[in-house]
Amino acid sequence: MRRLHLFELEDQAWFPATIRNLATDYLQFIQDRLRVDRAMAPLVRRTLDRSGTARIVDLCSGGSGPLLALVTDLAAEGRPVRAT
Repeated sequence: MRRLHLFELEDQAWFPATIRNLATDYLQFIQDRLRVDRAMAPLVRRTLDRSGTARIVDLCSGGSGPLLALVTDLAAEGRPVRAT
């Protein structure tokens, strides 16, 4: 299969900011309801343990996605982490 070079509409300068903001708000709303962060939490815990760190650097997640809930849950477990 030939590679397709695609792009995200909301990354384009001409794309209306209002629609971009609505899209990221919707994604955060779905994350808050479905809690997809719970599926990745064991992997993050294991990685933090192995690395010996309590810091997460989040790259390119838009409106932070599941990171907010993940950090809150880790703190509730007695594993305070800092996220940037």
